[in-house]
Amino acid sequence: MEQDIKRQIDNFYNNKCHQNLTHKYASETFFDVLGNSRSEISHSNFLKWFFLQQEWNEDSLRQLIKIYIRKANEKQKQALLSFMDIEFLLDNCAIEIHSASTEKTCYVKVGNETKNGRIDLVITSTLRYNNQVVPVKIVIENKIDSSEHDSQTKKYYSYFANSDKYRNEHILSLKKKGKNVHDKYKFQRDEYRGADINAQEIILYIYLSLEANNKESAKDNICEDFIKITYQDIYENIFRQLSKKILNGKYTGRNAAYFNEYVSNLLHPVINQSKNHIAMCYDKQDEEKLREFFYSNLPLFKLASETVFRTSNDENERKAISEIYKGISNLTKDYNMYSNNKINNQNMSNSNEIPSLEQYLQEEEEQEKALIAEEVAKVERKVPKWLNNPHQINSQILQLFMTMSKNNEILIKRDELQKEFEKDHADPFYSNYVQMKNFGLKNHAKVFQEDLLGNIRLWKPVANFIVGLYESKQQ
Repeated sequence: MEQDIKRQIDNFYNNKCHQNLTHKYASETFFDVLGNSRSEISHSNFLKWFFLQQEWNEDSLRQLIKIYIRKANEKQKQALLSFMDIEFLLDNCAIEIHSASTEKTCYVKVGNETKNGRIDLVITSTLRYNNQVVPVKIVIENKIDSSEHDSQTKKYYSYFANSDKYRNEHILSLKKKGKNVHDKYKFQRDEYRGADINAQEIILYIYLSLEANNKESAKDNICEDFIKITYQDIYENIFRQLSKKILNGKYTGRNAAYFNEYVSNLLHPVINQSKNHIAMCYDKQDEEKLREFFYSNLPLFKLASETVFRTSNDENERKAISEIYKGISNLTKDYNMYSNNKINNQNMSNSNEIPSLEQYLQEEEEQEKALIAEEVAKVERKVPKWLNNPHQINSQILQLFMTMSKNNEILIKRDELQKEFEKDHADPFYSNYVQMKNFGLKNHAKVFQEDLLGNIRLWKPVANFIVGLYESKQQ
């Protein structure tokens, strides 16, 4: 028994997952040294700096808008996405970031009083496509260890949605006090540095928080016009891609070093205000290592919990440990699967090697190709059935599109298609159309792609297939 325990403890310390994770998580980051690893102001300031770096800011803001679009679609906030609800054209427009400011003061009238608040980060940008220049403002309320209070997001939305009104009212109130504020609070187009804007400003409202704080709750009082995005979303869709480019040598120097240190801080767990040991983000490789480490040491954890339970005189501790012991016991089946894994073998060294950058990129490319291939197969399987069932809504929408576009020869706008469809149909257009233009496990099938101006085309990978089906039918 003693030898068995010693062997398990030796395996625990010699486990390469344990060694790698201990080295990574026990090392302090520069943010830890400064004592502000979880400071909302520090993170907002970094994001401001990050989105002002011309080396990478255009692609980074493009990805942030894509995250917003995806989350807004999940929340069915299509009304906010009037000109860019399809990622297709977002990839083809030019993006220019004009300014970024933190702790921006917002004046809002509450009753007879004018109160002020501070929004964490505001980014102004313009999106240019052909001759159209659209101003896009991104308003971010940043929450890490705190949560919504005092209806902050509702006040911020009220301010930005009615900014001219509130600025003017605040100017009048200050003038009555004898202060000269004519230029200071007047709405200035120079937020966009004189860009030749010819479209209405679009405002995107983002509630940025940790994954653990981002679950919907009955206690939430977040303004419904704010879209929840997590640091994990930003890490996976923006930072991880940039990290690979830095690893590949595309970006070097001081900015790359600042960025790498910040990402290390995101992945470094600390004890938060709730006494939970939590990281702001998790890397997929680390998650797998932690999972392997946990299962490979289940016998030791089980023995330790049993010992603590047996020797404890604290009733609350015994109750908590008993639940842990039961949980570990229920995982016996999973442990048996891992117990024969190479992680427990003496030849385990290769199982923990980090893939090369080339392998990493190749794997991602293969996954993307597989996703497209799967969707193409779905289209090829479903669309012929649609043609044989003309009473289906998706069949009717596609048939109407093919007629109006002359088999995909001319561009038509979504609004035109919807208007024509609703002339003769009581069925909802948009909810069905969305499932014909987006990827998804439960979508009808992706047959459309739409640009920022609302022009619809057949999705390029299946366009020839669908046109061929309809031409054959017409003969």
